[in-house]
Amino acid sequence: MEASEKVVESYFRFVEGYFTIPNLRCKGQKEVDLIGMRSKNGSIERIHVEVSVTTSGEFGKLNAKPFSPEQKRTRSGSASERVKI
Repeated sequence: MEASEKVVESYFRFVEGYFTIPNLRCKGQKEVDLIGMRSKNGSIERIHVEVSVTTSGEFGKLNAKPFSPEQKRTRSGSASERVKI
């Protein structure tokens, strides 16, 4: 199990209150990352979670520029506070 899957499983288990089953193998070499179940209002609630993490090159390095909420709203400058150019 990857670290990202462990983080997501911990969230659903401890914060949302789900009973979780990670890495459930299916037919044809397929795998479900996480199945969760919990009892809510007398019925069983089920979830199926596939975890994927991507990183953009824009967020690769940090710098010391202060965060600007106004600049975040403009699409072209959204990450400049966090990127070392």
